[in-house]
Amino acid sequence: MMGRTHAASGAAVWLTGCAVVDVGAATTLIGALLATMAALGPDIDHPNSTATRSLGQLPHRLVKRLAIKVYAATRTSQDDPVTDGHRGLTHTLVCAVVVGVLAGIVAHTLIGWWWGGAATVVGCAVTIGWAVGAAGDALTRRGVPLLWPLRIRGRRWWDVCPPRRLRIRTNGVVERFLLYPGALVATVVGLIAVAVA
Repeated sequence: MMGRTHAASGAAVWLTGCAVVDVGAATTLIGALLATMAALGPDIDHPNSTATRSLGQLPHRLVKRLAIKVYAATRTSQDDPVTDGHRGLTHTLVCAVVVGVLAGIVAHTLIGWWWGGAATVVGCAVTIGWAVGAAGDALTRRGVPLLWPLRIRGRRWWDVCPPRRLRIRTNGVVERFLLYPGALVATVVGLIAVAVA
């Protein structure tokens, strides 16, 4: 998926959750911003992604190296012998949780003295955004190993994706004219629902 679709999806999911569970206006807005940015995070493993262009090539190279090493260390005989690092480790739910916990720790360290709930809100928003970004790529033709390290059909790096005829092409017609506009509408509806709640 393209960065704009990831970002809009992260915001939409966070705002929808906040419409159901009242967490207050400040938490809703800060969380929406964080979930929006975190939804771009899984693609730090791609050299031309929004995350890589924003953070630079050094973080991209470090993450890619780590992803390749983790793949090599944990793959089964059923997994492909090599990987390029893209749509690997960063596209797992485990990674979403780890990044969310680390973000929460940083938030607690930096602003916990000022805002007591910082660690929880930041951690949850980053985890949700990251997971939404990874799950969005699961809809594409390649899929992602969202459930790693679980073994599925003998593979740890089994790609979660819909049946072939339901998979979408990155920046294809379905993404441009259905998913992206749908995520924008869901974001607006979420904002309205939070405002009137």
